[in-house]
Amino acid sequence: MTVAAALLFAALLLTGWQQAGIYRRSAALLRTFRDAVAILRDAARDDLEKERLARQYGIALLGGGVRLAALILAVIGVPALALLGMDAAGLVEYRAVVSLIGQWWFILAVGVGAAGLWFIRR
Repeated sequence: MTVAAALLFAALLLTGWQQAGIYRRSAALLRTFRDAVAILRDAARDDLEKERLARQYGIALLGGGVRLAALILAVIGVPALALLGMDAAGLVEYRAVVSLIGQWWFILAVGVGAAGLWFIRR
């Protein structure tokens, strides 16, 4: 039952990660950062314009980073709450599942399985 709970945790985490668009949102945040750096390096812009744009980009990056962090916490929280619920119901032992999830071979197997499913979907 511990392995089933660990696989359920991994499936919920990967599904939430994909449904929340973490990769897409991270890439958009990195593009915003890259655009901000390009503007700050642009010699054709004067210092006042660069300062105004740096503030705008800074606010956008800070807000985007906070939203992304909150989203990641929510995505991790759902399977963690499910695991805690199973522990409270006496189905699995929380520590045993967390110990299994942290094993290198389990992480590798889930990663390979997720990559395989991603390639099949594409």
